[in-house]
Amino acid sequence: MTRWFPQSIRLLFYRTVQRCVQALPASLLRVRPFGVYEIRLLPSTPRPDGNTAHPACQIRWIDSHAEASGLGDLATPENMATWNGTTCRAAAVWQNDQPVAVAWIATESFTESELGLHFLLDDDEAWLFASVVAPLLRRQGLYQQLLEFVKSELAHDGSTPASYRILLGVSKGNQPSQKAHGRQGAEQLGTIFAIKSLGLSWCQVGGQVCRISRRPWAWRRTIELAVER
Repeated sequence: MTRWFPQSIRLLFYRTVQRCVQALPASLLRVRPFGVYEIRLLPSTPRPDGNTAHPACQIRWIDSHAEASGLGDLATPENMATWNGTTCRAAAVWQNDQPVAVAWIATESFTESELGLHFLLDDDEAWLFASVVAPLLRRQGLYQQLLEFVKSELAHDGSTPASYRILLGVSKGNQPSQKAHGRQGAEQLGTIFAIKSLGLSWCQVGGQVCRISRRPWAWRRTIELAVER
């Protein structure tokens, strides 16, 4: 298919397959090929004040379970349940006291439960694992401002800010996400192809993504991974 079909046809085929897989129960089947990207943080970046170029908008960290639970369609129930204010945080853009964009950040480690993957993170690493902007406010630069806020906050919070970095996974074919994070200097470090079905997880890694677990598969456990520098 890669050789004989144009990229647009391959992308359409991939998205169609993904929709079919997502329609199935998560416990039955999940498949995701994705790239792992890195955004380096600059320690010289001024700490943000939370103001944005949009009227009546402000950016800040979610500061309670109640706020996390009040994100509505901007967050899944799983993300809301994992918020703890320390190793799992969320930064949000607020407009007229309503959340309109959110980005979720994990430190120490991040577990992709649907795929059975567990990423080990160093003290100067964070994982951006979910982000959403309200549909009516997309393409207005809000997400870029939200990322700038998160980058500056993490750079100042890190124990070794000169080498702090944000890691994230972007599904194959998700060009809008690739472009959005590319504007923040994201560079691809490696690839992962992961499958989980009926409790059995399997993954293939490439590039600077390394598997800590001895086997590429795990039964009712997670496969441990790390991203080399």
